[in-house]
Amino acid sequence: MQGIFVILGSYMSYWLYTLYGVDPLITAGISMVVLFALGVFIHKIVLHRVSGAPLMTSFLLTYALAILFENIIALAWGYDTRTIFVNYLRTPINIGGVSFSFARIVILIPAVIVTALFFVFLKYSWTGKAWRAVSESREDALLVGVNENRIHMMAYGVSAAMSGMAGAFLCILFAFSPGQHFVWTSIMLIVVTFGGLGSIIGTVIAAFILSSTEIWVGFFISPLTASLLCFLFLIVVLLIRPRGLLGKGNRDGD
Repeated sequence: MQGIFVILGSYMSYWLYTLYGVDPLITAGISMVVLFALGVFIHKIVLHRVSGAPLMTSFLLTYALAILFENIIALAWGYDTRTIFVNYLRTPINIGGVSFSFARIVILIPAVIVTALFFVFLKYSWTGKAWRAVSESREDALLVGVNENRIHMMAYGVSAAMSGMAGAFLCILFAFSPGQHFVWTSIMLIVVTFGGLGSIIGTVIAAFILSSTEIWVGFFISPLTASLLCFLFLIVVLLIRPRGLLGKGNRDGD
């Protein structure tokens, strides 16, 4: 579903800019609020009903929801490829003889800030500690009074909000369409699995390694080879360290 939230964030940013001229950097915040509410709603109405069910049940349900949302988006706006062109964000910037798109630098700043704040939230806040407790040992968390359903609902809402922010930024750099959610979902799956489930630092490191590999290999060889290497990286890491680079596993199913 996260790929769908990215696409919804992109469409929200696109239409707010196209119809009302709202700057995409502002629509990112709007997308976060709206998609947080949508994520909470989806969990409250649908996903909580399969809480505790086998993993495959949750996977199939979210896959079906993703296909449903893809078709709803396609019925509403078609399968046309869209993007946002903002003049000041397309201005190239030269740093040390290397040219960068101003949009990439502007997007990097809030992305780093949000990631850092999320890390601090998970590490030091009571709610963040409750999230980690449920993730690491569900039974122990329940024994100390953690409301598992509420934690899952909030976590799903926050993941939807962050995906929406990503979508609002990505539509400035890349063209998008309803079916694009499969691409973003695949990338997220590779990065999170490579970095290690439950590790923000591992995810950041994995994202840096994979993006650098894709850029350099794509530039010197071909984009297809770059994508192939990303999947090979994932396979090798999982064979050597199944938990990912910095994954810790959990006590319930270690």
